[in-house]
Amino acid sequence: MRLQMSKLTFLEKLDLSFTPLSSLKFVNNRRFSMLYLNISFTFLNTVHWYDKDISIDVIDLRNTKLNYDLKTSKLLQKVSAGAAVYGDSYKLCCDKFKGPGIRTHSCKAPKDAISSCENLLGHVVKHILIWMVAMVGLTGNAVVIGYRLFYEKHLLKQGYRMFVTHLGLSDFIMSVYLMIIAGADVYYRDDYVLYEDSSLCKAAGFLATLSAETSTLFVLMITIDRYLIFKDSLNQTKMTPKILTAVVSLIWAIGTVISTIPVVFPDWQIYSSNAMCLGLPVNVTHPLGWMFSLLLYIGINFIIIVLIVLGQIVIFKHITMPRSSLVSSSVLKRREITVANNLSFVVISKILCWFPIGVIGLMSASGHVFSPDVYGWLAVVVLPLNSAVNPILYILPAAYKAFNNLGKTRPEMS
Repeated sequence: MRLQMSKLTFLEKLDLSFTPLSSLKFVNNRRFSMLYLNISFTFLNTVHWYDKDISIDVIDLRNTKLNYDLKTSKLLQKVSAGAAVYGDSYKLCCDKFKGPGIRTHSCKAPKDAISSCENLLGHVVKHILIWMVAMVGLTGNAVVIGYRLFYEKHLLKQGYRMFVTHLGLSDFIMSVYLMIIAGADVYYRDDYVLYEDSSLCKAAGFLATLSAETSTLFVLMITIDRYLIFKDSLNQTKMTPKILTAVVSLIWAIGTVISTIPVVFPDWQIYSSNAMCLGLPVNVTHPLGWMFSLLLYIGINFIIIVLIVLGQIVIFKHITMPRSSLVSSSVLKRREITVANNLSFVVISKILCWFPIGVIGLMSASGHVFSPDVYGWLAVVVLPLNSAVNPILYILPAAYKAFNNLGKTRPEMS
């Protein structure tokens, strides 16, 4: 529905809320004033002000289809609002959108947890951290992948080796995602509020979700593989190459499908609800598709983490229980303990990553409101940091040990 208002000088109240309004035009060459304009909960995507001077005491723009981008940057430039302007996006209160007639304290919109009106990453510490995490993740996981593909290529038919390699690839994807965000922060510096790219954001959100889910599933499969090996230490081939290939393919397929779902539903705002393009269900607002994020990140991931922890407990029980002298006195048991310890570090890092996300997500779902900074630091540090920590805690020490032994002996099972 389109509405055109013309030849008006004064209108006390105009309430168009909860209507199918999509476009609103004010056509009048004289000064126009109004006490109250409510166009909330509509399909409004364009507003045209043709008046030279417009004075509206209260404007309500919440729950509309307005896109705060370069095309709508002149939305309130000619408008004076003496009392308040209400909106859904922090961008509404930026100088690029509001004119001098709207005072900062009169503009009522939720603060963004990460971005400022000028920059994607508003805080200078976040600028530094995201570059550090991205570079560490790229370098560490690139070394891991290269080491596994070239130095241990002949061992990739073993389940543990294959899963660790794909874990490195999964974490490498998270680092690529971080580089996209960091690059966008630099490219749109000082003008980010006008040039937010929803397509790029969806692509970045897809990569982040793909990495987060596949990484967790690969840690689960490493745990299962280690349990099967420790149960019978003399048998190191519990899964055939065909089964391994099928499992790895299935994990990537599951991750791809899950990551694509928020993209194929155009009304869902899971990825575009924040500057980091993450679908974590701990945001201040609950965008469309929020329940999907809650089910995925809090429900499914919680179950996977519990399974990983239980598997780790069972593994340590198998290691510490009395064994035959053939095994207990051999180098094999020392390898088992080394691998189990390394795996425990990965499990601990996963728990430290997902536990705060799970707790905050559940509390948010029950109605508790957190400071936007809580979401900001979770998005910038906690989740991405896990992908950079994995190779440091687990994979790189094994690679370092093998490189030291290069030319002396063949790489040990670890």
